[in-house]
Amino acid sequence: MIMLELGDNEFQRIRDIMYAHSGVCLSAHKKQLVISRLRKRLADLKLAGFQDYLGLIERPGSTEMSNFINAITTNETYFFRHSAQFNVLYEKILPELVAAKRGGAEPLKLWSAACATGEEPYSLAITCLEFFKMSRAPIKWVVYASDINDEVLERAKRGFFPDRSLRKTPDPIKDRYFYRVHSDEDPRQAGYELDHALKGRVEFLTHNLLAPFVYMDMDVVFLRNAMIYFDETARHKVTGLVTRAMRSGGYLFISPSESLKAEDYGLLPYGSSIYRKL
Repeated sequence: MIMLELGDNEFQRIRDIMYAHSGVCLSAHKKQLVISRLRKRLADLKLAGFQDYLGLIERPGSTEMSNFINAITTNETYFFRHSAQFNVLYEKILPELVAAKRGGAEPLKLWSAACATGEEPYSLAITCLEFFKMSRAPIKWVVYASDINDEVLERAKRGFFPDRSLRKTPDPIKDRYFYRVHSDEDPRQAGYELDHALKGRVEFLTHNLLAPFVYMDMDVVFLRNAMIYFDETARHKVTGLVTRAMRSGGYLFISPSESLKAEDYGLLPYGSSIYRKL
């Protein structure tokens, strides 16, 4: 394996470019992460080092910027991460939202912001399917899923997941919504294929959280494990834009490891890392 060196000046340029184009703030100790994430891209392009790569992505008209952002922002996740929040959604929030919408024509709208490879929005869709199968409420619903990373969105749309993505998924859910895929030739090709009908329940779209969302009046927004990549200024802007896309009475879910000043955004604490918009 070729040893790649990333000088301090080059690393700072990468940090500046990443922040300018995505709002993601790479901390000073992320240099090795950047090297590991970009190594394959440099090899694919047959570039000798980061100086050449920076010249490429900064070139006017270059199409490499999206590949650069994709390489840096790819993150691992799994189905029903922070499962207690999905339990609250199923047991308390969905019944409240359905009761408020009875007789109305508007569908229930859920949004997985920064959805990565799709585990979160599909978990939302499964939760809705399970709830409406039980309640038989005649309410239409839709799950929107967005990410800045086009590559992970394509993976999400394919609906194939390795075993590790379902490590917290109950067996009955696996049986109802997934098909087991075996591969004797290459174990890496083994995993789970999502039921085709479930794939159609999620609408994926490319979106930068620093820009207004294309849809409004969200009933439920999951904005989890994304804010850690932004500085305080960007976090404030993102949270403001997300809450602006929510309807009054909508619910915002954040990661249990994150925090926000609810009163700054017209939110009231509802539960563990869950907020309700006034």
